[in-house]
Amino acid sequence: MTQETREHPRAEGHSPYWLRVSEVVLGLLTVAIAIVALANPTLGVDRLAEILSAALAFSAARMIASGSIRTDLRRIQALSVAGSGLLALGLVVAIVVLPGLSLETLVLLVAVTLTIQGLGRIVQGAGRERPRWSRDATLATGVATVLIAGIVLLVQGIALATLIVLLSVVVLANGVEMVVSGLRPSNRRQVTLLKLILFSAFYGLVMVNWIDLYGSSAPG
Repeated sequence: MTQETREHPRAEGHSPYWLRVSEVVLGLLTVAIAIVALANPTLGVDRLAEILSAALAFSAARMIASGSIRTDLRRIQALSVAGSGLLALGLVVAIVVLPGLSLETLVLLVAVTLTIQGLGRIVQGAGRERPRWSRDATLATGVATVLIAGIVLLVQGIALATLIVLLSVVVLANGVEMVVSGLRPSNRRQVTLLKLILFSAFYGLVMVNWIDLYGSSAPG
């Protein structure tokens, strides 16, 4: 180990271990919330928007932490990521603490929050020293998030339930990206293990929700 490496243990885009663990945990929770929202459309738009707001809070917290300590981002980029996280978290708090919001306002706030987080991911993906595949995944997730959230904000006449489904898919993609960023596989075996973990989590959660759905709708 060189003197430079000893003095700068987080050089070359390495994140602290606790941040990577938190990314995996928060990412899995985000995936779980998105799947619950997708598998339970009968909960209602207002309830689903509140459920998704929890996932948005997880993502905002991750952005704040990443922007505060990441060494692979320039200072202006880091400030942009952390600031986007703070703004997104503020909107999530508004969803939670302001009762009586109309369904349209709830969906609008969720879409705006996702737009902010998508822009933050695009900035985060511009870091030079992360692996190319990791930067591409973050950029792709950010662009997709902004595009779909933009559709929700700008396209008129789409049913609110459909908008919630679109937002849930975006939240799911963001959760997967968080897990991948935290695990950061470096060889084929780790990539295969990551795919197995994500597939198992997705399949298991969908099956649990289907069993619950059909069980509750079956005649007594």
